[in-house]
Amino acid sequence: MKHLTLIRHAKSSHDDPSLRDFHRTLNERGLEDAPRMGRHLAEEFKWSPDLIVCSTAVRTLRTAKLLLEGMGEPERYVHQEGRIYESSVSELIEVVQETNDSVGHLAIIGHNPGMENLANWLVGERAIQGLVTCAVAMLELEISDWRSLKSGCGRLLQYLEPRKIP
Repeated sequence: MKHLTLIRHAKSSHDDPSLRDFHRTLNERGLEDAPRMGRHLAEEFKWSPDLIVCSTAVRTLRTAKLLLEGMGEPERYVHQEGRIYESSVSELIEVVQETNDSVGHLAIIGHNPGMENLANWLVGERAIQGLVTCAVAMLELEISDWRSLKSGCGRLLQYLEPRKIP
């Protein structure tokens, strides 16, 4: 049994039209949602993945940092993976399948539509419709090694949206 948490980056800013999409940072709501979600994950779920892998885009790295600050773990290591930015489901599957089997709980911080599509592919049905910014999908996977990942091997344990947490 493996566990996978998929997190979409927090709400980003569109205030500076000169910035490429990759370089956009978080807006005020994103700066509030990410640490609040981190606190909620730590307090309600004792959330502590073995490995956190994050897109290299500015907004995802900032989301990861703020989530960890909210959890009280600001110095925790986050592995950066460029393939997560603008990724398809097949690219995300590759990232997951390359995970060392000593990792029992993997977390990925990335972008839509890839993250939502991956969650639905793993569950084998449309379990999530519209993965909002800073949303968290916690999945339990009926596999013993990451290379065995296949459609329908997952069960959605929790789906959390920032507006629905205290």
